[in-house]
Amino acid sequence: MDTMIAYCGLDCSQCPAFIARQDGNDDLRRTTALEWSEQFHIDITPAAIDCSGCRAPGVHNPFCGTCAIRACGMERGVANCAHCPDYGCEKLLKIFAADGHCKNRLDEIRRWM
Repeated sequence: MDTMIAYCGLDCSQCPAFIARQDGNDDLRRTTALEWSEQFHIDITPAAIDCSGCRAPGVHNPFCGTCAIRACGMERGVANCAHCPDYGCEKLLKIFAADGHCKNRLDEIRRWM
């Protein structure tokens, strides 16, 4: 599976919601729904674990419809935040603090631009 980098730097191709959709894996949907429900303290159903990737149109999981980073990237028409002239904005700080890999991925993309 090819790498697909979300606006924020997450690797969609490693996300269980993306993998479950690609593979049609209902067991992965169930386990991910349980894990995410506990982790994020919200009720997530297995049916919600069905994502085509952050940059695909539409809402695919419980998070993308409310994601300010995704909305901003779509509005600006960038492939991901590394391509944004305001890269490193405040919207990204929370995801960078939670997952340093996101910042590293986007920084690497910027180095190659």
